[in-house]
Amino acid sequence: MSCNASSCSSGSLDEQRELLKTELCRYFEMGSPCPYSSSCKFAHGQCELKQRQRPRNYKTKQCRSFHGPSGICKYGSRCQFLH
Repeated sequence: MSCNASSCSSGSLDEQRELLKTELCRYFEMGSPCPYSSSCKFAHGQCELKQRQRPRNYKTKQCRSFHGPSGICKYGSRCQFLH
């Protein structure tokens, strides 16, 4: 998966700016060089990482998939529900 996969979303420009550098780059996390370098939409270290604004009810209800029979949620850490 590419480093700027979330930039393909159809959200508004303001929404995309709001998400800029709110997650660590997967290449950076793996210790690999990021092919996007300074134009990467993801943070390359804790010093670049910004806090994301979340709604008041963020992760207040349990995820039906994670707490269901399968015990697996395909959204992982990006899931909007509590794991």
